[in-house]
Amino acid sequence: MILMRKNIEIFFGKLKENKKLALRYDKSDAAFLGFIAMGAIKIMLGLIIS
Repeated sequence: MILMRKNIEIFFGKLKENKKLALRYDKSDAAFLGFIAMGAIKIMLGLIIS
């Protein structure tokens, strides 16, 4: 349980790094969620590739 929580906290920490980019385009909810989704995809691809 603790390991899963740690992984989730690390994931959201990495997601916050991508949030800086998303804040430029947050004029609509859909655009903001799209950039968050792209950040999540970037993180997951990085985990799969490495």
